[in-house]
Amino acid sequence: MRLVQWITPSSVQSYRFFCYFFRFSNRISELEDDARILWLMRDHPAGRSKVILYMHGGGFQNALQFYHLRYLRYVQSELAVRGVVVDVAILDYSEFPTVSPIFPINLRQVKSSIAHLLDAGFAPSEICVAGDSAGGNLAMQLVSHALHPVDAVPALTLSSPLAGVLCISPWCTLTENAPSYSANRARDILPSGGVLSWGVAFLSNIPERNHVYMEAAKAPETWFHGVERVASKFLFTAGDHEVMRDDIVELSTKVKACHTDCELLLELGGVHCNPQLDFMLPTTRKRLVKSNSKIIDWLSDVFA
Repeated sequence: MRLVQWITPSSVQSYRFFCYFFRFSNRISELEDDARILWLMRDHPAGRSKVILYMHGGGFQNALQFYHLRYLRYVQSELAVRGVVVDVAILDYSEFPTVSPIFPINLRQVKSSIAHLLDAGFAPSEICVAGDSAGGNLAMQLVSHALHPVDAVPALTLSSPLAGVLCISPWCTLTENAPSYSANRARDILPSGGVLSWGVAFLSNIPERNHVYMEAAKAPETWFHGVERVASKFLFTAGDHEVMRDDIVELSTKVKACHTDCELLLELGGVHCNPQLDFMLPTTRKRLVKSNSKIIDWLSDVFA
């Protein structure tokens, strides 16, 4: 893994190249704990901007990818067409094995990014927290921390709920081999065996009492009581053909039991992080998967 990290661009390098290629302003905000926010900012018309705080996936080991940036630019542009002006704040968090254990360091970095946005003048109702795969895991770590504070992480105090939480194929159980792992082993783009072995490695040096923060789908039934005070809306997405499907369904069910505005988007024939696969190669909007339009609809409602 260290070799892969050495030969591939860092998150900052990919971001700077993207900004150069698409003529974006290059703006980076340094945070505590060796984290930073990489900004995709719009030219603001009259009125106040909203912000999407995004945590990228990559198994807690891989940096921000170019397709993540293309996808976020698409989301930003589609929202602008609907009159919704958003900045995107991408969290550049530390990766394994540069930091080990990854918990609670990554959670501290997420909390630091939220604090930075609040200090910058964004109200909680103007912030949507989003992430894919491991980034979705981090989003749910933040939710859990808001409900059950971790001693080693500053408390998250919100004057009002966040606008929303969007989890695209969240990695929400690191060790359990749910039926969808075997049923979709030959269908998904993820290696099911590798995913489970990574999860065991990540949890091996984290106290068992803290596993629930990284395995939200295994949380007790009452864990998410009060979650409506954390975020006004939740959207979970999963592909029908992805190995993590059953875990994501379980997580969404537990959150939905405690929240009146929680949705699950299960895409027929979809695989892991299906909405973003369109942006790994050049494509046209006419060929985008249906879940992308649903996500844009949902974000429009979040920021209405």
